[in-house]
Amino acid sequence: LEKKTYDNERILFFGRINPYKGLDVLLKAMKIIVKKIPNIKLSVVGNGDISEYKSLIDELKDNLELNVRWIKDEEVEGFFAQSDFVVVPYVEASQSGVIPLSYSLGLPVIASRIGGIPEQVVEGETGFLVEPNRVEELAQKIIELYQDKELIKNFGKNSYIFAKEKLSWEGSAKLLTQVVESL
Repeated sequence: LEKKTYDNERILFFGRINPYKGLDVLLKAMKIIVKKIPNIKLSVVGNGDISEYKSLIDELKDNLELNVRWIKDEEVEGFFAQSDFVVVPYVEASQSGVIPLSYSLGLPVIASRIGGIPEQVVEGETGFLVEPNRVEELAQKIIELYQDKELIKNFGKNSYIFAKEKLSWEGSAKLLTQVVESL
């Protein structure tokens, strides 16, 4: 984590590609973002059908890196290491396994305020929350975080600490012990 520089100029969408995960919302936001940050890259990594996004992908081809396939376990960390933060633009969800994974690798998250996700993303500490399907709001938060490397570093550090203290087995055991002792 100390060696992470957050200067990859790349954001990451990771996981199975399903309509409820809001890739279309992120791609529409990218159309806004590239007007202000022409060199930004979005890595779309995961298995699924991207045919319904073809026109958006064609418009953004210079700013996209697509790895649309089954990702082997040993490849996962590399995609996160090449990214500055992760975007989880779900339009419906209960929670996300991508968020704790991001945190464990010191990456902040911008995610939709939906389902249990607000319990995973600490607004202004481990990342930002946006309303689902709000393309302009998502674009604005991505631009805000992308342009503030110090904020990315702080969020990344906070994310890693959050994962270690709250999301690990050890952290869960401490929390359970506190609850039992308070009874």
